[in-house]
Amino acid sequence: MMFRAEVIVRRDGFALVTALIVFAVLSSTATAIMIGSRNAARAASSEVRVLSARYLADAGLMRLVASAEDPTDELLQQLRSTRQPVRWAYADGVIALSMIPESGKIDVNTGDPELLRRALRIAVQDDRRAEEIAESVFQARERKQVYTTPLALLSPRERLLPVASRIRSMFTVMTQRKGIDPGSASDDVLRSLPGMTARQIEVLRAAQRGVESFNGIWERSSYAALFEPEQPIYTLLAVAYAPDGTVARRQATIAVDPHSRRSAIVVWGDLVEPLEIPGGAL
Repeated sequence: MMFRAEVIVRRDGFALVTALIVFAVLSSTATAIMIGSRNAARAASSEVRVLSARYLADAGLMRLVASAEDPTDELLQQLRSTRQPVRWAYADGVIALSMIPESGKIDVNTGDPELLRRALRIAVQDDRRAEEIAESVFQARERKQVYTTPLALLSPRERLLPVASRIRSMFTVMTQRKGIDPGSASDDVLRSLPGMTARQIEVLRAAQRGVESFNGIWERSSYAALFEPEQPIYTLLAVAYAPDGTVARRQATIAVDPHSRRSAIVVWGDLVEPLEIPGGAL
């Protein structure tokens, strides 16, 4: 007689365990979706803030273009009377506006060699490196090569350093002149003129304010041949401070027809500030 053993499998609690596993999976999925959605919303909000600030800065650039085309514009008079940015309130934000004549800078492609050398020493603050850059400029001139931006004087790494701002403020590729307009030149550019003294710079600035006369000083100087009249080519800068604290920096270069007062936009884009790299030279 044979006996058959029966195995009894108990399934008590199986449904509960399954339900808990499914609940855990669904909870994890829901949490991941919620976190992803929240991050996407934050990214979208951040992008909206940046774009809004950029549009605010672009409005500032357009305001500068309008003032450049109208000699009677009050903003233009303010910009010409001060070497500091003029603050303009617009759309609940504030925009710092600057208009910088390119004719006050030294043209990399055509500037006087000695003026270029002296200016590079001031801008680069390293005589050896300044001489290397000057020699590369003179070699490019012999080969009939043209620089399309002053930042091409620097290496890619140097363009991230404060020297980039000094190069941008002292040099141009727009004027095609040997000299500079002293009325719109910075003190650093004026110091680059052979024979220019600190006292003469003070007198020049006083003459611009109508306090003193510069006549008779520069006419007898060694740098008189390097003085040029202002050209209607301007770099426009707009730094926008949005209500939410977002900051956007935009720049443009325009050329204004002196007869029709109509402007042509040469460059328009973001203004990239150099990085403060610890231990970085220049």
